[in-house]
Amino acid sequence: ASASGGVHLVWSQADEAGNYDIYYAHRDGRDWGAPVRLTDSPEVDTLPAVAEGPGDTLWVVWSGIDGNGSRLFFSRFDGISWSVPAALESGLSENTAPAVLVDGKGDPWAAWSGFDGTDDDIFAARFRDGTWSLPVRVNVDDASPDIFPALHLDSENAVQITWQGLDGTGYRSFGSRFAGGSWAPEAPIQRVYALTELETASALFRDLPAYVAEKTFAGLQFRTESGYRFVRIHETAAMGQNRFHDSPAIENTAAESILLLTLGDSITVGFPYYTGAMDGSTKGGYQPSLSSRLDGPSQTVTVLNYGVSGENTTRGLSRINSILARHSTSRMMLLLEGTNDIFYFSRSTTYSNWRKMVDICLARSITPVLATLTPDTRPIMDGMKAVNTTYNVEIRKIVTEKNIPLCELYNPLRSDWNKAYTEDGLHPNRNGYRAMAQVWFDSIKTPDVLTLNASTVGETDAVIEGIVNPKHFPLTYYFEYGYDTNYGGKTDILDAGSGNSPLGVSASLEALSDNTVYHFRLVAANDYGLYAGNDLAFQTLESPSKKCFVATAAFGSPFEPHVKILRNFRDQWLLPSSWGRHLVEFYYATSPAVARIIEDHEGLQAIVRTALYPVVGVCYAVMNPLDERVLFGGGVLLTLGGFFGYGLHRRRTRR
Repeated sequence: ASASGGVHLVWSQADEAGNYDIYYAHRDGRDWGAPVRLTDSPEVDTLPAVAEGPGDTLWVVWSGIDGNGSRLFFSRFDGISWSVPAALESGLSENTAPAVLVDGKGDPWAAWSGFDGTDDDIFAARFRDGTWSLPVRVNVDDASPDIFPALHLDSENAVQITWQGLDGTGYRSFGSRFAGGSWAPEAPIQRVYALTELETASALFRDLPAYVAEKTFAGLQFRTESGYRFVRIHETAAMGQNRFHDSPAIENTAAESILLLTLGDSITVGFPYYTGAMDGSTKGGYQPSLSSRLDGPSQTVTVLNYGVSGENTTRGLSRINSILARHSTSRMMLLLEGTNDIFYFSRSTTYSNWRKMVDICLARSITPVLATLTPDTRPIMDGMKAVNTTYNVEIRKIVTEKNIPLCELYNPLRSDWNKAYTEDGLHPNRNGYRAMAQVWFDSIKTPDVLTLNASTVGETDAVIEGIVNPKHFPLTYYFEYGYDTNYGGKTDILDAGSGNSPLGVSASLEALSDNTVYHFRLVAANDYGLYAGNDLAFQTLESPSKKCFVATAAFGSPFEPHVKILRNFRDQWLLPSSWGRHLVEFYYATSPAVARIIEDHEGLQAIVRTALYPVVGVCYAVMNPLDERVLFGGGVLLTLGGFFGYGLHRRRTRR
């Protein structure tokens, strides 16, 4: 049957084994013909493009993806049958989103996005004399990704390539024309497709035959007034999505109203329970569950869904500015996108798109929360995507580089993914979405709480400090303090607000005991719980009237361990009794003058230290009667004392 004229449809679809292959169908008038399967290979064959040539010929080019990268393949219909698929060799490791066109001389041209080791660029080749020419780079060789090429014949019948190139924080259309045996320098253009062409394509996609089970990877060639046009379904997906519905009203109550936004693909939408674009709805997969977890006495939280099924990060990047502009009071943007990207461009472009989305959020003072991609355990996709060793590694790197929050979705979900959280290997089920909501909640609920060293310490007072960051949710704080890590003391509870920047806080402590060690820590509280900072300690200064003058002079410091033992013995054993207090008062009256003499003579200091060692040992033994070291030391002292007493006895006997 003739394949000339009409509409040519190509698409990629998975069979029962999960293997993606290329299919073709033709529409003449309003009737679609039977589908033709062009491939049956273990590779993931995807994103085909089709072009009609003279004499009922057709050319189809597609990308075949495996664990080592992606290659280009083609097949030709000669009017009778399709040729066996063959490789279009490029010498590049990644080759995605190809386009194909037959020029006025009947020569096929292919253009695609290829990874050159640095970024994605646009390459082109022509089929002549039974072979494809060597690929030629069309765009300027810079470090910005260039993707999604399209091929046209201009008004002079010259081949023209248009594509999308990352420029600043968004993608712009660029073009180049083949004339005089080479490609002209790239130049910005206004639009790749006319609006009427996209509207025609959109209407055709709505009328696809029922045997097209997966429309995501479908493309159509049809005739327009200016010639043939080939359009993929993702290029029409944006039509109508900028006509936002009104967002749900946020009630004005005593509680603070907080708005969060979510951006992503079908997993953000909530597929299979919801489909299509969720342009600001409160419906979704994980969003309602997350909102209910975040609501509390101090705030009401609304989580809006801006997911689009089948979306890639380039489309997400093109939408994010308008979404943020519409919701300038939002606190956070939760980003989960990229699982579809491998079909459209290399990972390097995905990484660039993530960084740009994060930068756009930060420029608007909205906190981006970047999530690791959820598992894709479909047999072929699992090894091909290698989600956790490729994409997620880069996500963790970006959050460190940009100092933004990470939502670690992959690791908590992976072990039970196939058992409890998914039915198809890619999309969460209801349990999976609830588990996702819990992980999102745990990732954003926790404030920063850091205890700092005491800034001022006196004999009976101190100023203790710390830093809190509420991370967008209303926060209060206080300090705990006491003689040990059981604390027991607590300062007044104060308000830290609901900002997203470090806030220095402090408290003054009074009526402390002098020369005493105090532990303290900063504690913060929001609607979700208490968050304790690190434990620190300080020691109040010793009152001059209570100083161990002689011991301090001999050992050189009031904090020297031997001096501490004598001081503790004084406080625990002498001061509680009347005779002990008289002894201490006598010591304070007489010892300062002696201490001044000792301080000026190193030799005298050594003698006094030697004399004090047994005293220190006895004091320690009294306070620690069961300490093995005390028993051993006491035994040694008794033995030495025995020898010393026996020696005195023998000496007196001789006399």
